Amino acid sequence: MPKKATLPICMDILLVDGQARATNLEVMATVHLGQETGDPILLPFALAYEFLKRVPGNGILTLTQRKGSVILESGRSRAVLNDNQVVEEFPPVPEMEEPATAVLDGTVLVRGLMEAIAYTAKEESRPVLTSVCLALGDPVEVVAADGFRLARLRLNASLPHHEGKLLLLPRGAVRILAHLWKSAGAAPDMGLEGSVADLATAKRLLRLEYDLGKHLARFTFGKVCLYTQLVEGTFPNYGPLIPTDLPQRASFMGGDMRQALDLVREVARGGSGIVRLSWEGEEMTVMATATEMGEVTAQVRLLVPCTAAGKIAIDVKYLVEYFKGQEGIVSMGV
Repeated sequence: MPKKATLPICMDILLVDGQARATNLEVMATVHLGQETGDPILLPFALAYEFLKRVPGNGILTLTQRKGSVILESGRSRAVLNDNQVVEEFPPVPEMEEPATAVLDGTVLVRGLMEAIAYTAKEESRPVLTSVCLALGDPVEVVAADGFRLARLRLNASLPHHEGKLLLLPRGAVRILAHLWKSAGAAPDMGLEGSVADLATAKRLLRLEYDLGKHLARFTFGKVCLYTQLVEGTFPNYGPLIPTDLPQRASFMGGDMRQALDLVREVARGGSGIVRLSWEGEEMTVMATATEMGEVTAQVRLLVPCTAAGKIAIDVKYLVEYFKGQEGIVSMGV
């Protein structure tokens, strides 16, 4: 549910046709309840959620719609929730005309999308850069850029029949997808074409459908279906921006660099926010300085001795974000 909706009715949940529906106008989520709900009911989300948190989860819940209110009853608990919204004004489920369809390992996809969020732009004046770009093809890639940084993740997934298709997913939609994926049960067989190996090894499958003409995408898994508007615009041609020839290279363990950054980052933030890296032979020096705080350095062991010395200055927050959770081998090039 949105924290502050443009339309007041978007603060409600619609129970209809055996589904619960919620929307913030950009994203709509539907969840199959497993049974019919009778006449459509609008449920004030915040009030209903507070009530349901305090009643036993194994009891039977009865909902009754009356003019201007909804009555919730469970055992000896009863709540009358006032709501003057009109069912017919609830936004309809988005329609897609002959969408393209693909099946993916949802865990791999959602993890990749969430890793890229940190690299999206925060300024809403550049909507394309606030999105996470899902580049379909062989392999599937997740890309994000904020004007200063560019992140590309190549997923363990292949969709050669969708080569060249770019889906610009709103940052908020990615977060909602990740929340629903974590909360939903295991997904059933998608019933679509795919190799036997893919269907056998994927722990949880997700169906992706998209209509680029309508700028719509739909994710289906388990009892959940998520619709999202796609960001309109042209994502930067990121391929040529990634150099293939990096003469100055250094390799080290991600955990070693993270520990070094933990030592120097407070001093770096007290100064210009810059951390300086220099390397030669078997060691890299990580250094930060601040006029009022002084200087602090830490050493990182290189896995392969460097024959050519190198150095670079980088915003410390960029390094801290990247190395969070990094434990394996990291190769850096300049």
